[in-house]
Order: sequence, then C-alpha cells, then structure tokens
Amino acid sequence: MFKKYDLVPNGWNCQQFPSQESQHIIDMKNAAAASLNLVKNLYETNIRTVANHYAGHLQLFYQHSPCSYSLARCVYAHMITSGFRPRGHILNRLIDIYCKLSDLVCAHHLFDIIPEPDIVGRTMMIAAYSVASNPELAWEIFSTIALSVRDTDSYNAMITAYSRNEDGHATIELYRDMRRENLWPDNFTFTTTLSALELIADRETHCQQLDCVVVKSGTESATSVVNALISVYVKCASSPLASSSPLMAAARKLFDGMLVKDELSWTTIITGYIRNDDLYVARQIFDGMDEKLVAAWNTMISGYVHNGFVPEALELFRRMHLSGIKHDEFMYSGVLSACANA
Repeated sequence: MFKKYDLVPNGWNCQQFPSQESQHIIDMKNAAAASLNLVKNLYETNIRTVANHYAGHLQLFYQHSPCSYSLARCVYAHMITSGFRPRGHILNRLIDIYCKLSDLVCAHHLFDIIPEPDIVGRTMMIAAYSVASNPELAWEIFSTIALSVRDTDSYNAMITAYSRNEDGHATIELYRDMRRENLWPDNFTFTTTLSALELIADRETHCQQLDCVVVKSGTESATSVVNALISVYVKCASSPLASSSPLMAAARKLFDGMLVKDELSWTTIITGYIRNDDLYVARQIFDGMDEKLVAAWNTMISGYVHNGFVPEALELFRRMHLSGIKHDEFMYSGVLSACANA
C-alpha cells in the first residue's frame, strides 16, 4: 500500500522566495501531488502505466533550484516506500536531475543501482563528471562502455572531460580512437577537440591535419568550429617552432571566408595579429567591423598599450567613449596603464 508523504520537506517556506518563484514552486508541488495520487490509484492495475507516469512527471523537476532537488528526492522516496522498483529509464531521469543539480553522489548511487546501465545513463554521468572537472571518474565510466555501443555523444562527453582539464594529448588521442571506430565527429566534437589542440599545437602540420578533416566533414561553415580552428592557427603562429606568416595567412583566409562572424571571430583574429606584432593589419581588421564590439575595442586598446603605442591607445579610448560604448573594468585597467606610461 502507498503511504502519504508531504512533497515539500519540513521547514520549507515558499515565502523565502520572490512571489513569481513561489507560485512556480506551488505549481510544482501541486503537480507532483496530483501525480502521486494518480499513481496510487493505478498502481494495482498497470505497473507500466505507473512507470510511464513517474517518468513523465519527473520532467517537472528539471529547473535548477532547491525545490526541484527536494521534490525529486521525495518522489524517489515515494517510489521506494510504495514498493515500486524503478527500471533504467526512470533511474536515468533521476540521474539526469541530480546531475543537473550537481549532486553527483546521489546520481552515482542511482547509477550503481542499475544492473546494466545503458549508453544514455553512462553518457549523462560522464558529462556530469566533465562539468565537475573529474576526468578520472568520467574515464572510469567511459572505459566500461563496449566499443560496439559507444556513440558520438559518449565520445563527446569524454573528450570534453579531457579538454576541460586542459589535457590536450588525451583529448587528441581519444578523438583518434573515435575516428578509428568509424564514428564521424559533429560540430561539438570539432570545437572541443580544436580547443584542446590549441593547448599543444606548435607546428604548422598540427593545424593543417584537423583543418583538412574539418573541410571534408562539411562543418567549415559552422561559426563555432571555424572560430576554434582560427584560434589554433593563431596560437600555433606564436610558437618558436613555427613560421607565423603562413599560419596567420591561413587564419585570415578562414576568417575572410566565414559566412557569419561573431564577437569571438573578430577578437581572435585581431589578437592573432597583435601577438605577432602586426598592429597595422590588426587595426585594418578592427576598422572593418560593421559593429564595434566591446571585446574587440578592449583587445585593440590593450594591444596598443602593451606595444608602447600609448597615444594610439588613448585616442582609441576617446573614440570609444564618444561612440557611447560602455567601458568595463578591463578597459579601464588598459587605459590606466597607458596613462602611467604616457
């Protein structure tokens, strides 16, 4: 038999929250209560219906708030005390909630309950440990996935774990394993792998190899991928083991061919020329912007300051002020440095 449970823990006070959020909490509480009352009525007749009902209503608790966390725990407690034994797909829902709410202890506990976790549950846990900067536990789970079961999402989650931990070599090696298993990377794979390559690339061939793969994949039109590739060329151009001119030329070709340029696109290419002591080209690109972005202004002014072009830095700051663009702390620190060196 089902027992009655208060879905809001003792001491929970909706008045602690703004009125709009309080109403949301009340709505969640009412929906959860209605859900469990219906489960009580259905339990003796159709276990599958009960399972589907639990799974559907767990989606109510995906918001990042203490209330979502408490309600999810109460619903899970209701399952256990009522004698209902959740299977993998419901436990996956709960794992996802706990992961999103950063409770990896409870998430891993539920994961261990599943006799044979599927690829979805494993990937969620890998991604959660990636966010938590724990590539060791992420790999512990990833290594248990059979090669025949691994997919692009699971590789992406593990690649991200290494990349977040700034382990460029492990990221590239895992990317190669992915290709050896004939799994084709998507935009996210390329962006993450290129970000890791940026950490270790110091020769022109390092950039060219992935450049060719990106072109063959057809993802060269994706802004995030091209931004990451430009960033690799820019980083590699600063290496003493590489010739900066061809690398910056390749970066510029990618930049000029972009269908959509965002703030990161402009800032990265301008930064590249500044790092390679070519402020003339950097300024040309800056002046060619249709919309003067704050990050680009910061980069250009900082470039002038660090290279000793104090009058140019102050003049550009004056123009920025007259244009009505808001200054941030980074901008003020750059201008103060210019004034100190004037």
